[in-house]
Amino acid sequence: MNRTWQEINAQLSQPFQPTEDSSKTSQELERDEKGRLLPGQASLNPRGRPSGKTLKEYQAEQFRMMTDEEKAAWLKDVAKDTRWKMSEGLPKVDVGISGELTSKIVSVDE
Repeated sequence: MNRTWQEINAQLSQPFQPTEDSSKTSQELERDEKGRLLPGQASLNPRGRPSGKTLKEYQAEQFRMMTDEEKAAWLKDVAKDTRWKMSEGLPKVDVGISGELTSKIVSVDE
């Protein structure tokens, strides 16, 4: 189904119509001690993931269909460091944490 941008924008500008499953607010839903929804609760995302491609999937497909010349022209407007990250991924970053954790116990009973 091919839709125009005007049709898509018109649909997105319409107010959300809750379904029967989404009638409870997130504060009214019952949760366990870890904050997870208990079995039998309504979904917080009743419509699920929208069908179709994600923007990332769409762009990757468009890029694969380009000729080498079209890719070079498209990449001309992309910063060099961004091009590097697109081809190689982000550089590995090792993060080490060191130190000492101390705490003071304060009694609230007097």
